[in-house]
Order: sequence, then structure tokens, then C-alpha cells
Amino acid sequence: MAFNKRSVEYTQNHTRMEVHVMQNIEGLKARGIGTDGWVQELDTAQRYLSAVSRGMCGDYGEYLGISPKDVKWAIGIMSSRGYGGELRPGLVPYIDMVNHDSRASAFIWTDANLDQQAVYAV
Repeated sequence: MAFNKRSVEYTQNHTRMEVHVMQNIEGLKARGIGTDGWVQELDTAQRYLSAVSRGMCGDYGEYLGISPKDVKWAIGIMSSRGYGGELRPGLVPYIDMVNHDSRASAFIWTDANLDQQAVYAV
């Protein structure tokens, strides 16, 4: 399992995104929108993610050939593109590239045995 290239790309994108997020927070603050505590919450989330990543790699990293950066990348992918909730999280390839009507309603269908799921946009 070689996640190194993706991990580096994710880390580079994350750093750029972090700067972008901070600029957006400052922009919202300048418009009078309350952002008190946002930076602290983001910092807390980042520290938690780092601790989880290190912990998972401490347990399994040597056997799987992954690093904490790889785990952060995977958590980022599941957090931003995963569906199905806590019971049966999953990914749908290319779903984040689907263009859809923002006014459309959508729902997730799951069969009684939780063996199959489908996402419908209406």
C-alpha cells in the first residue's frame, strides 16, 4: 500500500486550505458575522485528528505500511466524501464530481439487511 504521493498531495492541499479557511474566517468577521471560537475549534479538531492518526499508526501502521499522514488523508476522504453514517460508511467513486441541482431533495435508501444502499436525487 503506497499512499505516500496522495498523502503529500493531501498535506500540501490541506496547508493551502488552512490559509484559505483562515482568510474566510477573517472575511466573515470583517462583515460582522460572529466567528468567536472558530479558530480554537479548528485547532482542537486538528489536534484530535493528529492524535487519532498517530494512535492508529502506532497499532497497525507497521503492518500496513502506512503513516499518520496517510491516515489523515483517509479520514479526510471519508469525512468529506463518505456516506451511510456510522452503521455502514462507504464511498461512491466519482460521486463528488456529479453536478446536481442544489434545490433538489435527496435521500439514501438502505435495504432491511443493510446489504445495499443507494442515493437518489429527486
